[in-house]
Amino acid sequence: MKTRHFFWLVAFAALAGCDSEGVTRPPPTTVKFFNAAANIEAIAFYREETREAELDYGGGAVEIFDSGPYDFSVDYTQVGQSSQIRALTFLQNLAADRDYSFVVVAPGGEFRLITAETEERAAGAEQ
Repeated sequence: MKTRHFFWLVAFAALAGCDSEGVTRPPPTTVKFFNAAANIEAIAFYREETREAELDYGGGAVEIFDSGPYDFSVDYTQVGQSSQIRALTFLQNLAADRDYSFVVVAPGGEFRLITAETEERAAGAEQ
């Protein structure tokens, strides 16, 4: 009887770090997207080919991703236009102990992406 209990204990412990298919998921990380470009009507952030956020000027979004490498893309729509333009594509390796912010700016009409990487704060940590 004790052996059976031990077996179940080990099985539950092994499954605790796995998803429903028994695969261990990487630790999560936080990614923030912002549109700070007044002369761009809307921007769309893509992770791989999935649209993660579409933001008007002043808009922001927060997403949680598994840590690891991702291909990101940013499309934008100019004021008065209806079609989106692919501005850039970039690779970002998301580390579990870091938070990431991607901010679009357009000083003088020139599209730029600012990437900020900060240490992840523990929940309830003082600022």
